[in-house]
Amino acid sequence: RSSDLTRAGAARATALRGPGVACRNIMATAHSVYVFAICILMISELILAKKSYYDILGVPKNASERQIKKAFHKLAMKYHPDKNKSPDAESKFRDIAEAYETLSDESRSEEH
Repeated sequence: RSSDLTRAGAARATALRGPGVACRNIMATAHSVYVFAICILMISELILAKKSYYDILGVPKNASERQIKKAFHKLAMKYHPDKNKSPDAESKFRDIAEAYETLSDESRSEEH
């Protein structure tokens, strides 16, 4: 008799939830997988899209120290946060400074 009540309670709960519960769970899982895949793609894009220090300064890979220094000074003046009020100027300035610092150091520039 108690097993009949249990089955009846389960049937009633299923009727209240409706037949779409399983479908909604599958859709939620599929959506989670989709969001995860998009995140992985965006992260890999960021990693692969990183420019070389030579590209940031706009000089060829065989550039002399003088060319590197000249390009740095020109770009630093253009993107310095005190002179350029665009929202991404500070970020560009940091990238330019990092590129110059790396390429002007003989030991570090050989790695790039």
